[in-house]
Amino acid sequence: MSNTRIMFLRDANDRPVGCLAISVDRRNHRVDYGISVLNPADKFDRKMARQLAIGRMVETPFHTYLMKKDKELNMHHISECVMMHVAYVSGAPSRAVKAAKYWLDYQGYSEES
Repeated sequence: MSNTRIMFLRDANDRPVGCLAISVDRRNHRVDYGISVLNPADKFDRKMARQLAIGRMVETPFHTYLMKKDKELNMHHISECVMMHVAYVSGAPSRAVKAAKYWLDYQGYSEES
């Protein structure tokens, strides 16, 4: 999957708690993504998290659309759109929502923005 980007979700202590597999259709300004989230009883395994996220992206993806259609889309902008969707729209598992909100907060975004 050459157009698939992998991002690892981290908590406020910078520990990995999940993975996002993101596929971008730039022509239609659409993003499909899959999420895998760590069970707190398990040890984080990057390879397994990546495989689960890619599998979920292929089988049952979340969908969102990119903003700023008139501008060149860079990976930071795509990450921002995905994290906003995970945090406020998707109904993703709570650990993924918290990690996305942490990422947005770290980037300087707030719920009021």
